[in-house]
Amino acid sequence: MKKLIIIFITLCSLNNTHANDSLFLQANEEYINEKYEIAISIYDSILSNGFQSSELFYNLGNCYYKKNDWANAIWYYEKSL
Repeated sequence: MKKLIIIFITLCSLNNTHANDSLFLQANEEYINEKYEIAISIYDSILSNGFQSSELFYNLGNCYYKKNDWANAIWYYEKSL
């Protein structure tokens, strides 16, 4: 029974990781298309799913930098370290 629970949890976490990866790629596309507000909202949704990475924080910093929001840009650049 324990093995089934472990397998189930592993499969659920893999599915969640895949969803975050696709959202991350979608946000990157929005950034490339200079739609920074949309990219920020998608990156924020990844954070609200509990996923964090230095790449995510760095990309958020870039979005805020492009919007001339220096305080948030610095905040996310520092978090990326």
